[in-house]
Amino acid sequence: MHTTQSIPTSLRGIEAELERSAANILAEFAVDACEKFIGKEADGRLHLGYAIRRGNDFILIRKLYAPTEGGAVEASDERWTLEIDNRVVGDEYRSVADAMDAASIGGRAP
Repeated sequence: MHTTQSIPTSLRGIEAELERSAANILAEFAVDACEKFIGKEADGRLHLGYAIRRGNDFILIRKLYAPTEGGAVEASDERWTLEIDNRVVGDEYRSVADAMDAASIGGRAP
């Protein structure tokens, strides 16, 4: 859950980190599913983060990235956005853990 790079990074590297972290979230927290999330804007920017299912809730924790020269991407902002059931709940989270706490995903899996 450390995808807070402020320097250009390969998209492939970020995706690999998201996959590792998603597996850790699924194993460690009381959620039904957790996968990497990639959403594309018309202007080429990307939303990268996690798609989490907990019961009937669909939760996205995402950060906006912009492409840079050379095929890398760079975080447009260091803040994470939290969406629950397609509604933005907040967009000022400094870490994935903060967004998870706001979504009440703090409890460990049994």
